[in-house]
Amino acid sequence: HIEREGGLVLVVGPDGSGASHLLQALQTEVRDRKWALVSFSMPGDDVLPVLLRVLTETAKRVSAASVEVELAIAALARLERASWLPTAECLELVGVHARTIIAARAAEAPVVLVVRGLERGAELEMRALELLRQASLGLPVLLVADVRQQVLGQSAVLAARFEAAQLLSMPPLRQDEVAHYVGSILYRRPPPADVARRIHHATGGLPGYIHDLVRDLVGKGQLRARGSHSNRLGWANGPGNLDPPMAAQLQVRTGLAGLPADRRRVLEVLAILGGEASEENLATVLARTEHELAPAIAHLAADGWIDRDRRDGP
Repeated sequence: HIEREGGLVLVVGPDGSGASHLLQALQTEVRDRKWALVSFSMPGDDVLPVLLRVLTETAKRVSAASVEVELAIAALARLERASWLPTAECLELVGVHARTIIAARAAEAPVVLVVRGLERGAELEMRALELLRQASLGLPVLLVADVRQQVLGQSAVLAARFEAAQLLSMPPLRQDEVAHYVGSILYRRPPPADVARRIHHATGGLPGYIHDLVRDLVGKGQLRARGSHSNRLGWANGPGNLDPPMAAQLQVRTGLAGLPADRRRVLEVLAILGGEASEENLATVLARTEHELAPAIAHLAADGWIDRDRRDGP
């Protein structure tokens, strides 16, 4: 990708997909190669100050700053003080100076820009990512960003904006893949099917949550080498109940707290009905018409809370 000059890779997956572990490994590799690493999070409400800070710090790392780089640093400082300018206009001006700074840094070593926190798909977030990409074109620069699957697919406009990017999809693992992943974490053979099945059920097959759960099970002594076979894994005292890891529980609670009341009620009814129901049954229980429920169901499906079967409902 560095050779392609100005490449963009979007790491796409749900929460717990393991994108964090992947990007940490990438950053370690970049440091080992002695390349220039620029890594930062870009929350939707604070795009401008974060971008100004990152570009300024990057410019100061240029070993022999030219007059153009010094002028770019001064211009960024003025923009930081220009509170009367709308954020969108400031971003466009930042894009002009970003090219100068990134080009100067890339002249010394290949640059890898790792952008985290693109979770809500806010317009300013997407525009800032677009400006960074434009500033990197024709340079030995790789731009890597992690994006939630739901955000990327929110609209045709958003998907078209990054149409040329390479998508690195990180879907949940199947049960057999979970077994191999658990074995690789512990440097052992894959565990028995029952162990893999229960871990898969508790984590949804998401690598980030699997890693946390396995670490917890080993720490508590619930999962360990079986008998005299040190290369085999098994339950220490029976499987018991496996709760989802704390990170997954916290993510769900946070997500639920941010949902409108009508969306939460749909999920509550689905849980009571065993996790599956037709739209007709949901409407009956909630004393609504199917037409009234349609926006809530569409929103929950788009955000990944439910799987929707057009024939039978959520």
